[in-house]
Amino acid sequence: MLYKILQTLGVLLWTGFLVYFTAYLFSLGYRVQNLAQGALIALMLLAWVALWMGHGRWLLLLVGLQLGLVVLLYLLSQRP
Repeated sequence: MLYKILQTLGVLLWTGFLVYFTAYLFSLGYRVQNLAQGALIALMLLAWVALWMGHGRWLLLLVGLQLGLVVLLYLLSQRP
């Protein structure tokens, strides 16, 4: 039980870091930024459900999707 609580805190901190990172370091429009942050939070909620249901592979997939979304946002912010 303690391990799941620590994993939950890790998922929350990871998502908080990604939301902060996308909000302050990328020069995107407000619509794109708000949509991306909503997607990050939705992926966090799905990861939380996967964590508590005991599906470790789904958890890793969802956290990887969060990271992939941030990389995509970075690439979008670098285009002219």
